[in-house]
Amino acid sequence: MSETALRSVPSGRAVGRLAMALAGLAAALQAILFALEKGGAGRSLWGDEVLYLTAARRLLRGGASDLDPLWPPLYPHLLAALGASHLAAEIAQTLLLLATALLLADLARRAYGGEGSAADLAGALAGGLLLLDPQVAAFSHYLWPEVVHLFLFVAALWGLVRIHAPERAIRTPLVGMALLGVAFGLALQAKSLLLPFVPLLFIPTLRRLGPRRGALCALVAAMALAATLTPTLAANVREGIGFRLADSSKFNLWVGLNDTSRRNLVGEIVGHKYDLYRKSAPTFPERNAILDGKIRRLVAREGIPKLALRQFERQPFRLFDRDSFFTDQLPGGAIVAEGHGYRDVPTGLAAPLRAGSIAIYVAILLAAVVGIARGRAAWAPETSAFRPVLLGFLAYNLLLFLALHAKTRYRIQMMPMLDLFAAFGLVGLWQGARLSRRATVGALVAVLLVLGLLFGGRALDERWPQAPLAPLDAAEAAP
Repeated sequence: MSETALRSVPSGRAVGRLAMALAGLAAALQAILFALEKGGAGRSLWGDEVLYLTAARRLLRGGASDLDPLWPPLYPHLLAALGASHLAAEIAQTLLLLATALLLADLARRAYGGEGSAADLAGALAGGLLLLDPQVAAFSHYLWPEVVHLFLFVAALWGLVRIHAPERAIRTPLVGMALLGVAFGLALQAKSLLLPFVPLLFIPTLRRLGPRRGALCALVAAMALAATLTPTLAANVREGIGFRLADSSKFNLWVGLNDTSRRNLVGEIVGHKYDLYRKSAPTFPERNAILDGKIRRLVAREGIPKLALRQFERQPFRLFDRDSFFTDQLPGGAIVAEGHGYRDVPTGLAAPLRAGSIAIYVAILLAAVVGIARGRAAWAPETSAFRPVLLGFLAYNLLLFLALHAKTRYRIQMMPMLDLFAAFGLVGLWQGARLSRRATVGALVAVLLVLGLLFGGRALDERWPQAPLAPLDAAEAAP
């Protein structure tokens, strides 16, 4: 054990009162978000929201979505099932976010031990932090697939932990594994960048089930996953896209290599690069082949060390900046500066909302550092095998967005895991848990790094701005 606990946590009754208070605050936040979205002139749809809504309306008219293969196909179909109604989507996504929080709360409770007020407190805090984080809660009102993806991913992870429990490990959970395969398949059709990491999520459960049962369960999960993805893969083959899911990796890599600002939505080049991409060739495979050639020529010209250093100097700040897609849509935000976002925000409300959103986000990251530093001591023995997997998931996202185009929106998929670790950190602080000397030093270094990423991007841009890479040709020059 790397820590010792000095005092107990609140009683079960006190934890229940805390959970009710968090639920009340979450309901108040949702009421504010509904009012911002619908009150006065409402909010102007922006970016991919317009694309998804247009695709859903095409489906309702009996046609194809005509969605570019850069975008996964699931979300327009869900919008179409809701009548392409923004209000219906808000209500459905708010309910999905609540369900996600309940699943995350139970997952955290089981991971912390499953019994006693400490585990209950961890669960209440994990679910509460997800609901009270405005940058996450706001996406239940936006026409982006983030909340749908979070629900599917957290539900699948919760299912894995449930199957992993001792009372369920005594029999082969074939039905459960099939459902997990379907859930992951649907999640990949909402946001596809998770695909390479999905097999790793199954490792703890398959190891616990043993070679024979583990192999059978892996086969069932893989078959269910394949069956879920097959209709989309077959449709893509028919349309000349190839036997593949939607894939924006090459495009986002190309944009990410050419970004310069340490803040998303500042000096944006996405629209210009997308126009060039669309004009470069008539089909998706041809456009990707052209992008592949550009990336190879850029790497040959600049060299991997130089490009890697540029990415380290910029991308983490873009991903973890203190602002978010929520605060950027408040008056004074970057999205509002482009003519979109919230309109008619009541005087005196924007500043508290921005400050509160930033404060909650900062608190989650700092508490997550403590939760991670607590190591295996915070985990129940039967679930501790999931800790390295969840840390690996966070590391996978960090490495991914070191290379790819990074926005604050792309950290939303990490927030449930950060909320879980933050809950473990907060329970540890309440208990007075003492970290080992090595863990304490590591946590202090991580806190300084996190604070630098949150608040340092603007200062670095002003003092040491990154110069754009020389374009490969005249068309690639920024507009």
